[in-house]
Amino acid sequence: MSEQTEISLKALCESLGVNSLPSFFSDIYEKKLCEGTLFDTFRLTNEYILSQHKKYCLFDESLIPLILKSAAAIRERGELITYINLLTDSYSDPSNFFERLSEFSGPDVGGADDTIDFLYLFALLPLIDIQDAELTRHNMPQEIKSLSFREYNDKIFVDALQYGRPVCAKGHFGWLLRFCHATIIRIEELSFEIKRGTRLSFSAYRNKLDGSVCVFYNNVRIHKSGMVLGSSLYDDGNGSFTATFDESDTEITGYPIDEKCLCSDTPITLSKTIWELVIKSGDDYINVHIPRGAKIDSVNSKKSFDSARIIFDELYDDFHPKSFICFSWLLDPALGTILKPDSNILGFQKEFSRFPYQSAGREVFSFVFPAPFKDYSELPEKTSLQRSIKQKYLKGEKIYGFGGVKPF
Repeated sequence: MSEQTEISLKALCESLGVNSLPSFFSDIYEKKLCEGTLFDTFRLTNEYILSQHKKYCLFDESLIPLILKSAAAIRERGELITYINLLTDSYSDPSNFFERLSEFSGPDVGGADDTIDFLYLFALLPLIDIQDAELTRHNMPQEIKSLSFREYNDKIFVDALQYGRPVCAKGHFGWLLRFCHATIIRIEELSFEIKRGTRLSFSAYRNKLDGSVCVFYNNVRIHKSGMVLGSSLYDDGNGSFTATFDESDTEITGYPIDEKCLCSDTPITLSKTIWELVIKSGDDYINVHIPRGAKIDSVNSKKSFDSARIIFDELYDDFHPKSFICFSWLLDPALGTILKPDSNILGFQKEFSRFPYQSAGREVFSFVFPAPFKDYSELPEKTSLQRSIKQKYLKGEKIYGFGGVKPF
């Protein structure tokens, strides 16, 4: 590496082409400046990168030359070395990394400057040691650890679909960081995220007799259609209402989700002698994520859910989830009009009691149409799903994100 000159945070911001840097960078910057480690390049050396790869079986071998080439180029650029070191140190604390993501900023990758294609990967590599330590602390089986370690590789190839070459995209930094801190774990075909005491906008109750589930919103504005107000194409407040929720010692009253997975404008009252609480705001739950290409047929889905229950029940004494919850475009009831009745997607939907949430109606694109496009008419039609979804958008309709509760 050529000799580097100290660079101020202001100059770093300008050099990276970003409007601002996280406020917490300043303390870490001063600390590393005093330590003389702002330009530390050990974690950018071939030796270090290959040792992490060998230790955790991280990448397909085809990626190694590209990653090492990028690291060599970055070792010649002091502003990138500084940024990577600040980024790694800023997000290494398990107690605050998630909150700090709200301030995350950095340059976009995948453009003309291919030097930075793996910029964010280099910031994450040292944090995989934290992931390994946390999973080991919980006595996680090696096969599950290995699946989770492969997420970095898998996201690089997902990003290649969008950028036309392998990159570690800025948009996936927060996602991969949650793997680094082992708050998301890949188990079989699905990824499961640990959510502790998280605020929810709803409560769910289960019928003790037939197992049916009733979801009640708590102070959510609802469009007259039953969609959540503010969703794309559902921002007209005329005729909207607030779905409130009241509970006594004996009854629950609220606006239920109907058979179309929309919020009814007519409140109902349920008796607690028949209905029991499944989950409320502030409870622990497991957030279900569906990886691209996951096998979600009934057999593989059941195996994934069953394995997750066993893992969290037996290995996590300090985590007490009440339910699986999923937020995904795959849960949109509209898919029932374009897919065959025996579709695995429709079968997966039946695992959940579904409800709408505020959605831009664009979640589907990163999965079904990852390549950039300027107009809906440019969308590919290589599969029947692509053709059907394309036609919906050309007609001014959308596929929305829906939520779903799967009680234990």
